[in-house]
Amino acid sequence: MERQMLNPGSPDRRRAPTAPRRRKLAAVGLSGVVVLGGAVTLANAQSASGVTAPRESAPSSASSPASSPASSGSARAAAPVGLLRSAKPAQLARVRSVDAPRPVRVGMRFKAKVRGAALGVRVYQPVKRKSATPRSAQLWSPTGKRLAAARIKGSAGEGWKTVRFAKPVRLRAGAFYTVSAFSPSGTYARTDSGFRSGVATRYLAAPAKMNGVFNHALGAPARRGAGHPNYWVDVVFRPGATAGGGGGTGGTTTPPTPAGPRPDGCAPVPSACGYPDATNTGPASVNGLTQVPEAATSGAGWKWNPTYKSIFVSGTGAVLDRLDVHGAVVIDAPNVTVSNSRIASCGGSDDSDVVAIRYKSSDASYQGSGARVVNNEIIGTPAGCDRRARSGVRDIYGAAPNVLVKGNDISGTGNGITIEHEGVVEDNWIHDLGHVAGDHHSGISNHGGAAGVVVRHNTVLLHGQKFAGGGGVSGALTVYSDFGHAQNVTLQDNLISGGSYVVYGGASGDQSAQWPTPTNIKILSNRFVCGDWLYGAYMAFERGGAGNELADNYCDQDGRAVR
Repeated sequence: MERQMLNPGSPDRRRAPTAPRRRKLAAVGLSGVVVLGGAVTLANAQSASGVTAPRESAPSSASSPASSPASSGSARAAAPVGLLRSAKPAQLARVRSVDAPRPVRVGMRFKAKVRGAALGVRVYQPVKRKSATPRSAQLWSPTGKRLAAARIKGSAGEGWKTVRFAKPVRLRAGAFYTVSAFSPSGTYARTDSGFRSGVATRYLAAPAKMNGVFNHALGAPARRGAGHPNYWVDVVFRPGATAGGGGGTGGTTTPPTPAGPRPDGCAPVPSACGYPDATNTGPASVNGLTQVPEAATSGAGWKWNPTYKSIFVSGTGAVLDRLDVHGAVVIDAPNVTVSNSRIASCGGSDDSDVVAIRYKSSDASYQGSGARVVNNEIIGTPAGCDRRARSGVRDIYGAAPNVLVKGNDISGTGNGITIEHEGVVEDNWIHDLGHVAGDHHSGISNHGGAAGVVVRHNTVLLHGQKFAGGGGVSGALTVYSDFGHAQNVTLQDNLISGGSYVVYGGASGDQSAQWPTPTNIKILSNRFVCGDWLYGAYMAFERGGAGNELADNYCDQDGRAVR
C-alpha cells in the first residue's frame, strides 16, 4: 500500500485507545561592532577568504582560551585551541536599540576533527557594561543534550570571556557539538554572513550556513539566525585529551538543570517565550500577494492545473514566493522553494493535501527532493470548503530526502505535517484542525523507516477541540511503525498539548508487530501543557531500544518533570 493511500478519509490511521493503555573555511575577522535591537552586530567584518586561520598554538595570554599546560597521557596532548580569531574589534560603534532587550542563548555548531576534550567556552562581550556579560556558557551534544555548563563572572570590560568547565568533556572525532552563551540582557556579538562560509583549522571545523544558532527558550540553540551570522561563541578544545566526562551521543543520563531561566506558562502566548504562533509564522504580510489562478496561472517552473485545482511544480530549483494560491501545490522537482505565500485548499473527494511533496528514486516524474516550505500560511478548510484537506504538508511516497518545513502557520487540515524519510520540521504553528467524521488527528507525524527526521521548536496545541461524528486527536507528535521500522526521529523543544497521549514513541502502528523495536527515537526537552491529554504524556516509547532517549521533558505550567 502506497503512503498516499494512508487510510483515505482519515488523516491518520491511529485510533484513540479505548482505555488508558546557517568552502573550506578560514577564520572570520572583526572590524566593527554595532549594537542593534539588544544585539551587537560586528559590522564590516573582514571576509573569510581574506583571513588566515589561527595557528594551533594558544593565543596570547590576553585572549588565550587556556594557559595551563597540556595534560599528558600515553602521548602528550596539544595545547588548547579554538576556532575563532582572538582579535579585538576596532571602530566600535553604538546604535541605541529601539526594542526592549530579551534573554537569548546564542551559539556555534562545530565538530572535532580529531578526538579530544572541550575544556570550556570563549564568548565575546561587545560592550563595556557589566550587565552585558553573558551569564553562563554551555556545551551541547549532537542530539541537544547539555554536557557541561559554567557560570561567567560579570565584568564591565569589553573583550573575550573564557570559562572552564568543572571537568573536561571528551568529544568524538567527526561528531557535531554546539557551544553557547546565555545572555539575560539580550546583548550579544554578531557578524552578519559570518558563517556564509565555514571555519576550519587542523583540529576543528564549523559548518557554513547551518550555523549561527540561537533560541529564546530552554535547551540547545537550534534556530539558525537569518543571514548566517557568527555570534562569536567559541570552544576551548584540547586535541588528544582523554580526561573528562563522556561526550558521545549514547547513554540515558538525565541532563543537569539548565543554566538560565525557564519561563512558565507559555501556552497562552507562545511567542512571549520565543515559540511559534500567529505573530512569528507565515508570510510577513498577505498584502500584495499574487493570486493564483485569478492573476497568474504559470511561472518559472510551475503551472496551474484547473482540473486538479493545483499548482504542479516541475522545474528544478523553482521558487514560488508571495503567491495567494486558491488550491494545492504539488512538488515534483528537486530543490523547490515555496515561501511567504498563502495556500488554501480543500481535500476534495480524493482527500488531497495542501502541499504535497512527491519523490520516488525510480520515477523521473516524481523527484521532489530538497523541498523547502518556509513561512507560509497553509489552510485546509478555506471558505466554502465541504471537506478538509488531509495534511498541511506531506511527503506522499515516504521517501523525499532533505525536506525543510519551517515557520509555517497551519490550520484547518486533518493533520499538520507528515515527513517520513529525511528532513527538519521546525518553528511551525499547528492549530485548529479540520475534521471529517472518524478522523484521528496528529500534529506532526512519521510512520516509520526514517533516515533522519528532526522535529524541533514547533508549537502544536491541539487540546480542547470538539469534533462531530467521532474520532479525535491521537497526539500532537506521533511516531509509528506503520510502513517501516520506527527509527532516527528526534522530537525536541516543542510546545505541545492534546491527544489521547501527547507523544507516541514508535512502538505502535497497524504493522508494528512485524518491525524491530524502535531505535534512535529521542524525545528531549519538550514543553507539555500538563493535563491537556486524555490518558497521559507518552505512549509506546521503548526505553530499551538502542539510542532511544527520553529526557528533560517538563510541564509548561510550572517546570515539573514529565515522566
